[in-house]
Parts: sequence; C-alpha cells; structure tokens
Amino acid sequence: MVDFQTKKILFRTYSNKCRAYFRSISNISSMTRIFISGVASGFALLFLYAISLGSGYPLIMGSFGASIFLLFAVPNSEFSQATNLIAGHFLASCVGMAFLMTFGANFWLLPIALCFTTVGMQVLRISHPPAASNPIIIFFYEPSWYFILIPTLFGAVIIGLIAFFYRKITSKEKRSTGDL
Repeated sequence: MVDFQTKKILFRTYSNKCRAYFRSISNISSMTRIFISGVASGFALLFLYAISLGSGYPLIMGSFGASIFLLFAVPNSEFSQATNLIAGHFLASCVGMAFLMTFGANFWLLPIALCFTTVGMQVLRISHPPAASNPIIIFFYEPSWYFILIPTLFGAVIIGLIAFFYRKITSKEKRSTGDL
C-alpha cells in the first residue's frame, strides 16, 4: 500500500505538471494551433466517414480516427509521418488479408496476424500504432482484397494529404508569429 504522504506528493507533482501545461497553452498562438488541428481533424474525419460508409466498412473509422489524432495533435511524432501512416495501414491490411484468405477467419489466427503486423512494422521502420487494428477489422468483416485499396489505402492517402496541408498552414503561422 502507498501511504498518505506518498499519495500527497504524487498528487502535488501531477497537479504542478497540469498547471504548467495549461500555462504553456494559454497563449493565443497555441490555442490557434489547437483549434486549427481540431478543425482539420473534423474535416479529415468527414471525408473518411463518407469513404467508410461508401465502402461498407465503417469499423475502419476506429483506426483512422486514431491516425487522425496522431497526425494533427502530435504531428512531429515518428508515428505521425506520412510514410508510417500509409505504409503502416497498407502493411497491416495486407497481412490481415493474407492470413484471412490463406487460413480463414479462425480466432486463433488473429493474434498471429497481429504479431506479424507488429513485427513487420518495426522491422520496416513504418510503425503506426492505429494501423495495428486493421487485421482485427479484417477478421471481423472478412472483406475481399479490394479492402486494401478502399478504404485502407485511399483513406490513408486522404489523411496524409489533409495532414500535409495542415502542416503547411501551421508552419506559415509559426513563421509569422515567430514561434519557430
């Protein structure tokens, strides 16, 4: 058990970190960037929602929603790079489809497909955590190979393009306000 004094110290440390964070985002340029990232996220999600409904696979929105968060909330992360986004989703869907088409939708194969996806992304240095859910979605839907193109590849490219323009807008804003 953690004693009361230790809990008090942990709470104080956490609250100090929270106050420091809120002080750091209280300036107008940080709030503007956060607002623009929210608008860009909603815009990207709107496009992907239409794609997922049109393709008949709405569950893909889960992995794409997490991808959108990474690209717009933490754009400088290694996981948020366009290569990782597109190649990670593509690899994960290819592995999921290969396992599904080769062995069928057996419950015990899903962890093995996820294992291959995780290892493949790390070996190829294209790690994108949200893409790891693609084999799960594939095993639930049992789609055709067409799933790799639409919604997976097309959706990832759309997110990447919107993120590209988002970064262009926010980098201009940083230059004009001197935040670089």
